[in-house]
Amino acid sequence: MPALTGDELQTLLSGGESDRVERKRNASDLDRIREAVCAFANDLPDRRQPGVVFIGIEDNGACSNLPITDDLLRLLGSIRDDGALMPFPTIEVRRAIVSGCPVTVVIVQPSTNPPIRCRGRAWIRVGPRRGIASPDDERRLVEKRRWGNLPFDAQPVIGSTLADIDIGRFKLEYLPALVSADTIAQNQRTDTDQMRALRLVDLDDVPSFTAIVMLGKSPQNWFPGAVIAWRRVAGNELTAPTVDERTLTGIIPDQLRRVDDVMSAANASAIAMGRQHIAGRLTTRWKHSNNSSATR
Repeated sequence: MPALTGDELQTLLSGGESDRVERKRNASDLDRIREAVCAFANDLPDRRQPGVVFIGIEDNGACSNLPITDDLLRLLGSIRDDGALMPFPTIEVRRAIVSGCPVTVVIVQPSTNPPIRCRGRAWIRVGPRRGIASPDDERRLVEKRRWGNLPFDAQPVIGSTLADIDIGRFKLEYLPALVSADTIAQNQRTDTDQMRALRLVDLDDVPSFTAIVMLGKSPQNWFPGAVIAWRRVAGNELTAPTVDERTLTGIIPDQLRRVDDVMSAANASAIAMGRQHIAGRLTTRWKHSNNSSATR
């Protein structure tokens, strides 16, 4: 995720404390800062954007003129892996000047493996409030983790969009093959919602690997090696001269259909050549037999 710019930090700070912002006068209470980091990493509101702890800002938003020393930066950086937060969150600690005020910012990325716990407790943030997650909150966090720990074929293809998917093929071929006609008739969800339910797109509507190779308009733009290469040689060794070769592209179902066509054509050609060879041998033998009879 790209680093937050100075303008973005300014915008966040000017909006006051929220589910993405906490202000601290100094770093005297590291446990409070750890709890804030834990809450931002858990990202219960599902913003999927980094949260920021501004250290050097009073509760009312005024500058506390806190000296930003290397020791302070090292101290704040150590909270990531000092054992209080498990599993380790992803954080960035750096100096910044926001509205003319020198501050230390602790930028916390949303975790793909929630819940994150601080000393055994999962902290969350809803608006400016920070608190301990309830059992229902923890269930929501676990569900988010399932989305974050998907197998490779369900992982999003970063950079792709719904425009890369053949929606018509999804509706006419893919969906009917997986869902009964009665269910489809009763289902009032949009095409995107249906693809999301089938894990073809993620929560940001980014297509998965499966969606690209099964329904993509140009799968090889994303996976150049997702092809079937076919080669026929004149002999029993791979080093023999090539008689024919093809590279089959497109989505997987189309490639498999073309494989059948290519193999059928190749077999038919081989059978025809074999028949010609046999016919040639029979003709030669017949001529030889006739010549022998004439001699006798």
